[in-house]
Amino acid sequence: MMQTEQIRKNILKELPILLQTDTVFRDMVLEIARPHFADKLETAHLFEEILAKFDNVIEKQTLAIDKLSQRLEKQDQRLEKVEQQLEKLEQLFEKQDQRLEKVEQGLEKLEQLFEKQDQRLEKLEQLFEKLEQQLDLKIAEDREKWIQHESQMSKFDQRLMAMGARWGSQSEDAFRNGLAAILKEIPDIEVIHVDEHDDEGIVFGYPEEIELDIIIKNGLLIIVEMKSATDKSDVYRFEKKVRFYEQKHGRKANRKLIISPMVGKKANPVAQKLGIELYTYVQNVKL
Repeated sequence: MMQTEQIRKNILKELPILLQTDTVFRDMVLEIARPHFADKLETAHLFEEILAKFDNVIEKQTLAIDKLSQRLEKQDQRLEKVEQQLEKLEQLFEKQDQRLEKVEQGLEKLEQLFEKQDQRLEKLEQLFEKLEQQLDLKIAEDREKWIQHESQMSKFDQRLMAMGARWGSQSEDAFRNGLAAILKEIPDIEVIHVDEHDDEGIVFGYPEEIELDIIIKNGLLIIVEMKSATDKSDVYRFEKKVRFYEQKHGRKANRKLIISPMVGKKANPVAQKLGIELYTYVQNVKL
């Protein structure tokens, strides 16, 4: 077995050399191998058939490549058209952006105008506020002056009424009624004129009609005498009138007031001693 294998290796080693150098040996080998291989003509024919098939395949492949090229070319044309459309669309978008930019600039300018307008309106409002404050101040000043003027005129009227009552040009009742009307303008008070008969003569020492003015404020009883002129004897007489009213009605007065624009010098000490408040003007009375 080993000899056969060795022989085989030697043949494989020497065979190529013998085929190249020994023509007889080469012819013998070709003759032996001929049945197992095609001759040159058959081989050439076979190669022609293979080449023909290969050419057919190449032709088909070339046609397919041509068709693919045509498709690619059409695809390129389509892509080119798409690119052109995209370019046009991009130009449109660019123009749209420019228009939007102009619109934004216009809106910005409009906003600036509105801002300036708001600033102007704010300044106008400030001016109106100043004018309104000045007007309110002027109105308040005029009102105060008018109140002072009315107060002075009212005091002047009271003086005239008192003087008229003393000179006989106006009665004492008219003077008292005028002062009572002024008192009634004070809020939350009630002015009541009382005319009652003194049967026991408490005031004058003999029976006589007694007149008083009563002010009711929050449950307080305030007895008032309103005269055009008052002296010491009038103060004593008013005190007697108050005692008469308190005894008759069983109620003590909370305050005793005499309102008279003309008060004698001796009347004040007596009024202080008796706890009677003296006022020369009705506006000065604090209720």
